[in-house]
Amino acid sequence: MEKRKKTLHDHFAVIEKMLLTGFAVMLLPIFFESKLWTWVLMFLGFGIMAAACIYRNIYFKCPHCDSKLNVRGVPTYCPDCGEKLI
Repeated sequence: MEKRKKTLHDHFAVIEKMLLTGFAVMLLPIFFESKLWTWVLMFLGFGIMAAACIYRNIYFKCPHCDSKLNVRGVPTYCPDCGEKLI
């Protein structure tokens, strides 16, 4: 079975899900009174959000010229080389 190559939309969806998951984990301490769990969940959520930023820097780039793309949505054309991305 052949795996299909991930598109920019797939990478953008992964980044969005990681950021939302990290934010949700950071909100979980609202339900705990223990200061230890508060700090653990805050650092865990921050770590997930940091991992999303690292993922973005590695995978969210133009397939033609490898320039980094803006994370505010998936652009139609590369801002550097002008090639169509979608």
